[in-house]
This record gives sequence, structure tokens and C-alpha cells, in this order.
Amino acid sequence: MVNGKITTKGLVIERNRTVTGEVNGSKFCLVFSHLGPDTNINLKCGVVESRKTNGTNGVGYVLPFPGSITSISLEYYVSVAGTVDDFNMHLYINNTNIITTSLGITVGRLPEYYTQARDIDTFNAGDFISVETVSSDTTHGDLKCFVSGVFDNHD
Repeated sequence: MVNGKITTKGLVIERNRTVTGEVNGSKFCLVFSHLGPDTNINLKCGVVESRKTNGTNGVGYVLPFPGSITSISLEYYVSVAGTVDDFNMHLYINNTNIITTSLGITVGRLPEYYTQARDIDTFNAGDFISVETVSSDTTHGDLKCFVSGVFDNHD
């Protein structure tokens, strides 16, 4: 602080300590998981058991503010590699498939991630987000999925 003024990376806070506008938005991270082996896994959020409904897992999070998805990080274990390379992760907003990413089918523990710029896949307050993995013959389990993004400026 010099003469009652704080300046850091373009942010200036004067003596009255008032900051207006959006600094970076509010970042968030949602956690989905599943322990058992299967070919089609409906990921859980928190301690809620997921149930497959209309092509999606029917369980997820209700988003409290508008914003956008910026990344997905997934770690999983493949116990039986399939012969058909059709292992995919789907991210749904309001039961609409927004993001699909292909996953590896090599036996072992595999990490995957997907990133994108802000404002590509957006959502509104009250929208529902869920995740599911689907394969015809790759057995996988011990999934941990982190979906992160930014909530728009809000009061």
C-alpha cells in the first residue's frame, strides 16, 4: 500500500476500499464419482445415488447463477479394454448433451482433461448439470470427475 492505494495486476483499490464490477467471476468446481466397475456409468454427485433417465443420469447439480463451463478433469480405471473404441464421457445441461469427449480404453488408471474458453458452453441460473460415461464393451470404474467453470458477475 502506497499513499492509501493498493495496485496489483491492474486492480486498483483506493482509500475508500470500494471495488466495482467483476474481477474474474466466481469460479466453481463440481465433483462427480463412481466406484464400481461397469460399462455404462451414471456418475454420482455427493452421496446421491444416480439413476439413468432419458439418456442421462438424472442426478447432478442445480446451478445457482448463470455462467459457463471451462474444464472437465476425469480420472478412471479401465479393467477390461473393449474391442470397440466407443468409450465417451457426456456432460449434460438440462438433459441436453453439451460436451462429449472420447476416453482411452487401455487397461490401467487413465487421466483425461478437456478445457475451453469462457462463454462457449453457457448455462442459466436453475439449469441442471450432470455427467455420464458410456461404452459398449470397455469395463471401467473408480471414476473421479471434476467439472469447473465461472459464474457470471452476480449480486
